[in-house]
Amino acid sequence: MSIPFPEPTAVAGSRAEVFERYLSFFRDRLAAKLRELPGGELRRSRLPSGWTPLELLKHLTYVEMRWLEWGFEGRSVPAPWGDQRNGRHRTKFVFMLPV
Repeated sequence: MSIPFPEPTAVAGSRAEVFERYLSFFRDRLAAKLRELPGGELRRSRLPSGWTPLELLKHLTYVEMRWLEWGFEGRSVPAPWGDQRNGRHRTKFVFMLPV
């Protein structure tokens, strides 16, 4: 699925709806980029940080959960800081990307 970039002038019922449109677009773009990579590239870093594409995905998932569910909605979420250990971001993990 390919979500088009949201038109800034499109009528929306709320600011939250506008935000959700942009968030959906960027989620879709990231997923599309990850699907284009060969399996070995998903777990290989080309960055000085050492992060792999899947580690970036994991980090963004936790950031989104922290801000939207835990921070803004005030919902209890399991391990909101699951991508950190001893106050530092930790991204090594095993993750299966849905097809």
